[in-house]
Amino acid sequence: MNGVRDVFTGADTSAPEFPLRITEKILRMAYEWQYANAVKQLKDNFDYLDNAVPPGMLLNPMRYGNGKIDRLDLSAAARNENLSQELRDACQFFIDNPDAFERLATSGDGDKTIISKRDVNTPICIKGVAYKGGKQLDEPVDLVTIGYGLRMEREAAAAYNAMVAAARKDGVILKPNSGYRTHEEQEKLYKKDKTKAERPGHSTHQAGIAVDIQLNPTKRNNLKSSEEYKWLCKNAAEHGFIPSELARDEPYHWIYVGKEEAKEWFADKNNQKQLNK
Repeated sequence: MNGVRDVFTGADTSAPEFPLRITEKILRMAYEWQYANAVKQLKDNFDYLDNAVPPGMLLNPMRYGNGKIDRLDLSAAARNENLSQELRDACQFFIDNPDAFERLATSGDGDKTIISKRDVNTPICIKGVAYKGGKQLDEPVDLVTIGYGLRMEREAAAAYNAMVAAARKDGVILKPNSGYRTHEEQEKLYKKDKTKAERPGHSTHQAGIAVDIQLNPTKRNNLKSSEEYKWLCKNAAEHGFIPSELARDEPYHWIYVGKEEAKEWFADKNNQKQLNK
């Protein structure tokens, strides 16, 4: 009996390479469908994204209403719960797929929604004064957005944003409550509550490597019962993050140390015990 033929390629399904070939074709079709629909969402909502989004929602207010949607606008929109889920998903698609983002920027598919290649590969950053161990560092750090108007040091930000994307694929939404802090901001927090805030100059937030992540506990007054915390405990090491030394009191506080050091930290049995105390 002759094998059933693939309706797309005419290939004989009995051929050894058939499963791989048909899977790749289906994935490509799905990708093209996602891309087309994402472009349509951006085109249909261009005026809103470029002009109607309140300046406070944009991560770069200087670009407000400039006739162009950039990556920062997409990042802000993807996290704006007041927008439709379809539009948020479309924005997230371009954030998660740099190749699609560059294609939109250079192909003209988005008509006036043109995004420069600079926005694809070069995160817009600002300089920030950094502190470590109570001392100001000689050189300022490059601070890159992590969403919600917050920033982290460039390498830490890239790792955090990748971790957010990975969590999203697992159905877990990570939202930052705090990132880099200036000396003045840390001083205010310390004066407000010296039992929780580190002394100015000693906080990892001032080095741009710390992030406080919003946790939504399933059990009252138990932040470690949250899906976010459980996901972080299983996956943060792959992205170079560890909980702070005060993890028992601040399970929301995570520090970027790099993948190698993070994996060593999580491999330590004493640290594992600390996670669940």
